[in-house]
Amino acid sequence: MRASAVEMAFAIVVVLACAGCNRTESTSSQPQAAASTPTVQAAAVAPAASPAAAGGDEADVEIIADADPDSGEVPLHVTFSVEALLDRELNQPTYTWDFGDGSPPSHETNPQHTYEKPGDYLATVRLVTKTGERGWDEVDIEAEAHEMPAGEE
Repeated sequence: MRASAVEMAFAIVVVLACAGCNRTESTSSQPQAAASTPTVQAAAVAPAASPAAAGGDEADVEIIADADPDSGEVPLHVTFSVEALLDRELNQPTYTWDFGDGSPPSHETNPQHTYEKPGDYLATVRLVTKTGERGWDEVDIEAEAHEMPAGEE
């Protein structure tokens, strides 16, 4: 959720109101003793980052990621693809694929990747355009252990 203007204004008012909480007027050049009455200082808390800023649920552009195949025995060779659901061209989109297996990301639009170890993986693609539009999607990948035929164990 994005912080609203009202929330931001309230945070600023709190900071400004508390800025003078510990001020004391003094005409003496001698340092003053600390007050015996405890004072409370309020700290402004920045709003939490929006899910979009953290790569979360909010998106400006809806994209659909796909994997072919999305399951099979290792080594599993997968071709990924992504499509933006728009009726216009995107302004120089940059794609970043995270294959979910600890390997380096890919910046290709439709990369290929091989899963060497059995496991369930979540491949994620993120899109960012030169104008700041964002989108993301994910694909579940199931890389299965190689099954030995009966009698070959």
